This record gives sequence, structure tokens and C-alpha cells, in this order.
Amino acid sequence: MPSPIASIVGFKDGVGATERAAVHRVAASRGTIVPTAVKRVGDTAEYVDTTGAPSLEVAIQSYRADPRVRYAEPDYIVHALDLPNDQYFGNQYGMNKIQAPAAWSTTNGSGNVKIAILDCGIYEAHPDLAGKVIAHQDFTGSANGTDDRCNHGTHVAGIASAATNNATGVAGLGYDTKLLNGKILSDSGIGYDSQIADGIRRAADNGANVINMSLGGSGACSQVFQDAIDYSWGKNVVVVAAAGNYGGNVPFQPATCAHVLAVASTDANDAQSGFSNFGPWVQVAAPGSAIFSTVNPTLSQNGGSAYAYFSCTSMATPHVAGLAALVWSTAWGTSADAVVQRIEKSADPIAGTSTNWQFGRINAMAAVSSNLAPPTIAALTPSTAPVGGVAFTLTIDGGNFRPGATVLWNGVSRPTLGVSFSAITVAVANTDGTTTAALTFTVAIPPHLTSVTPPSAFITGGKTVTIVGSAFQPGATVTFDGLDAPVVAASSTEIAVTTPPHATGKVNVVVTNPDGQSQTLTNGFAYIGTPDPRPGPPPLPSAAPSVNPPHARRRPALPAEPIPTQRQPRYLSLYPAKEQ
Repeated sequence: MPSPIASIVGFKDGVGATERAAVHRVAASRGTIVPTAVKRVGDTAEYVDTTGAPSLEVAIQSYRADPRVRYAEPDYIVHALDLPNDQYFGNQYGMNKIQAPAAWSTTNGSGNVKIAILDCGIYEAHPDLAGKVIAHQDFTGSANGTDDRCNHGTHVAGIASAATNNATGVAGLGYDTKLLNGKILSDSGIGYDSQIADGIRRAADNGANVINMSLGGSGACSQVFQDAIDYSWGKNVVVVAAAGNYGGNVPFQPATCAHVLAVASTDANDAQSGFSNFGPWVQVAAPGSAIFSTVNPTLSQNGGSAYAYFSCTSMATPHVAGLAALVWSTAWGTSADAVVQRIEKSADPIAGTSTNWQFGRINAMAAVSSNLAPPTIAALTPSTAPVGGVAFTLTIDGGNFRPGATVLWNGVSRPTLGVSFSAITVAVANTDGTTTAALTFTVAIPPHLTSVTPPSAFITGGKTVTIVGSAFQPGATVTFDGLDAPVVAASSTEIAVTTPPHATGKVNVVVTNPDGQSQTLTNGFAYIGTPDPRPGPPPLPSAAPSVNPPHARRRPALPAEPIPTQRQPRYLSLYPAKEQ
């Protein structure tokens, strides 16, 4: 179904007919379009024909850039949900779960975008895959060439990009996307690192925009995998891999490699599939339980059927690969990193997000839309702040909250205690002792002290010591039994101070943040009576832990593994999970 060519443009109050005409002219110059205002929509909007625009996204962004425009959006009445007419689309709960029909109303992908299915081959004569595979290569030496004899690659290919809206079989998320068939696993589903690495490189060299690997083995990323993936990433290829099927936080390569979008599996209720691996090294989740897709009907285990239900992270992975192909065909498809970021940032924060996977379950509609809907606030609970700076928990009810969302308190971003679709909870305190319906707060996260290093100094003072803890704010002050301890250097976790003179004995150490929150380390430091004849140089607080720059595509460090005594094959991610 072609992308919509009509938009609704809403103007700000006071923008009259002359200025509206000027807005259309400016939009035309920005978007290489010839907009025509067809009719009025209410008092302040117009239905605009944007025929000639390279895409709906370009047309809309051309209007949104104008300060006289209040909003610009597709005319969704003209294009209702793009429900395909595929015979078994009703069996594909996963497509509806990730809102694929709404995504297809924005884009059907592009025949110029290619997904490389690196697997045990594809049954290319399948009626739902005929004409979709534009190139193939066998890396295994199989007598069957690139045909799928292990009952896996064809199922994966159908999820990623079966022919869609063809009144046959199932729909593929990639819609118009083409496929490359790279057979890097044998007819029994076994392959070796060298074959897989060759397949990755060859796919990149042959113009793949996305590589799907529903395969792997346990462990940290091998160097041969990382080198091949780095090569493809350098050629702007999005690499997607299954998280594996051991049902635990079990690192599984190549999903553990840098520059790989690792995928866990969920079911029809958005719960983690029992067989799915999970952990901080996994980026996103996708439907992988009881997925209906294409299979090779000539294999005896399929009983002549061309379609079957399988359950596995192998099935979750091509959902993400198909979505990556759709994103490549939108204005967000500027680079592999931009595509990956778009998929991550648009994911729905279902249960398990931030623990079992970083970003959530993919949302195709949000990923390809012209703009992610902004968060909205409907209510605050409580609606007023307690008097006197008492700490309490605030719940912000609204919508479109996403993983990593923070709340700004007086312009300062603070971490939240929990984020869901409809609510954010934050620990706050009103430290100025007043109440206000507007709820203008300062942050209630108090400093936390754990130790002082070294734990003692001489009564003469002048010794530099380091207070270790957390939530120290810039400008925090320190006292030793009420005596000011001048700050030498500070970070959020360490404060170096100079000890004031004091009598012998133990003292209380107090850190007070600028917002008034403080904590006392009772008897946390001791003064001793003999002066230090040779005070050493003041210790500096250790540097704050390094943080990878956003989207550096690195993985958490994993323990080294022993070198195997024999050649280790890689298996399909389908095993050991059972078909449903």
C-alpha cells in the first residue's frame, strides 16, 4: 500500500490566509514538494495534498520546521490501519503486538533494502517467498545448495519478509524488503565460526542493510566474530542476533558482540518466554513464542504443510530484523547506528525492561513514525507537597513514558524509582517548607556516607581525607562535629576535605547537599593526639567510573573462557527449545 500523500497542517492562532500561503511556499522549498491546500479542517487547520514529496516524513517535517505551524500529521482517516489480506495474518499475534499494521500505514519498506538471512538456507520456491530472495550463497558445501533442509531458515525468512498483502499465507514485517540467502549452517543445523564470519562479511559486501543471525553458542564474543561484525558495521549494516534459549542470564554469542542488536523472546502476553536468555547484554525483546511462519513443505516433519508454529529466540530475532529494514526506508534510516537507536528508543517498556533487556519490546509503529509522541502528564499523586520538607513518593500519571525517563526538578534531571507506560514514581521532598499546587520541588535524594579514608588524623588538623559515598551534589558542605571541613575536590561519590583542628576522640561527619538534605556518619572519624611529623601529599578522590558514550555498542565485560580442546560448532538458536 503506498504511503499517504495527504497531511493535516494546524496553524497557530492569528496566522491568517496570507501567512498560511507563505507557510506552504516555505514548506515547498524545504521538502521539494508542491503542496496544495485542498480544504479547511476546523478553524485553524488545512487538509494539504503533498503529492510529489519523497515521503510522508519529508512532507510533515517540512511543515513542522515552521514556527507558525502548531502541528503537522498524516491524514490517518484516509489511511486506516494497513491490514494485509494474507490468509493467515490472524495467526500472527506478534505482528499486532508490535503494531505492524500501523507501521505499514507509514511505510511498506523498500525493495532497495536487503536483509541477509544467515542460517541453514531458505526454501526459495515457497509461494510466500517466491521472488523475495535476490541472491544466495552456500558456505557449507551442502549437496542441497542453499535450500533449507534443517527446517529453520525458511521460518526465519518468512517472519522477516514474507510476501505481504498477496492473499497468500502470512505477512512479513519487512513487507517490500528483499532477502539475501546465506547458508552458513549445515543441513543438520551445525556451523563453525569461520563459516559464519565469512557469511557476515559476504553479506556486507553484497549490499545487505540488515543481517539476521538466529543462531549462536554460549560465551563471550569470539574475536573472529567481532572482527567480522566490525567489518559489517563499518559498511553501515545493522546486525541482529538471537539471545539464545537456555532460559537464564547466559551470555550467547554472537549476540554478546559489540555492534550487535541482541534479542530476547516474549509471548502473547508480553511476558518473557521461559526458554529465553536475558541479561544486561540484551537490548530488546520481540515476540518469539508460538510464531506462525513459512516452512519447507517438502520436509517430512512438516507433513506437506507450508506453514508452522515455532517457539524460540530465533523467531524473535527476525521481527527485529524486519523492523530494522522498515526503519531504513524512513527518514530515520541515515546510518546503522541511527536505525539501532530508533528501534531501542521506540521500544515499549514492558515488564523486564532494564533488567532482562535494556530497552523493551519493539514497537514498529513508534519506530517508523515521523515523531515519537511526547510524554504527557495527567495527574500527580499526591497533588500537593507535605509541609516541612518531609520526604515522600510522588507518582506522575500520564502516558508515553519510556525506559530511562527522568524527571526535571528545578531544571535538574534526577533518576526515577520506576517507569511504566503510564506512571513514573520519584522520591522527592519539599525542602522549602511550603506547599504548592504546581509541585515545584527540589530533589529529595539525600547524600549517603559509607566511610572516611584514612579514618583518623592528628588534632592539629590540615590533613586531607576522602569521604566515600553517593548522591553528593556540587556545592555540598562537610562538617566534623559542627566544624567546617574545607572541600578540596568533589564528585558524586567522593569528597576530599581538609580536617579542621579538634580535640582527641571520635567525631561525627556530616555531608549536607545544597538542597538541604544531609546525612551523618556517626563516630565516622577519629582525632589522635600526636602531631604528624611528615604529612604526606593530599590524596585525590578517585575518578568517577568511566561511562561509555551513548550508543558506543559495547558489551559488559564477560569472564574469559578456557580454550576448547576440539573444534566447537555453532548451533541454531532453535535448539534446545521445542517447537510448539
